Amino acid sequence: MLRQVNKQDFSNHMVGVPTIEGIAFFKAEEIIRCEGMQRLTQVFVEREAIISSYNICEFCRLFCDSGFFSPHKSHLINLQYLHSYHIWGDNTLRDGSRVPLARRRREAFLERVRHF
Repeated sequence: MLRQVNKQDFSNHMVGVPTIEGIAFFKAEEIIRCEGMQRLTQVFVEREAIISSYNICEFCRLFCDSGFFSPHKSHLINLQYLHSYHIWGDNTLRDGSRVPLARRRREAFLERVRHF
């Protein structure tokens, strides 16, 4: 259902996310963040939160090359929605949510943000 999103078509790409009830469609750029919940993933878009039947690893595989970063094993964030980075180890997104940043991923995160 999901296919890898390239940087070139990211802004206009529609994504079909499998849910328990069917498939939810929205633009990939509307995804703010994803949070893993056991074998499911909660996908936060601009207007709502959707529970997907895919696990977080599937979303990481598909979106990490197109403006997303996984700061923690159970989180994936859209860097376009990044508001601030806190030195004590978390990020704040524009919607007010806080996402932890694993110590082992801090260097890769800072490198990625420098070039963003």
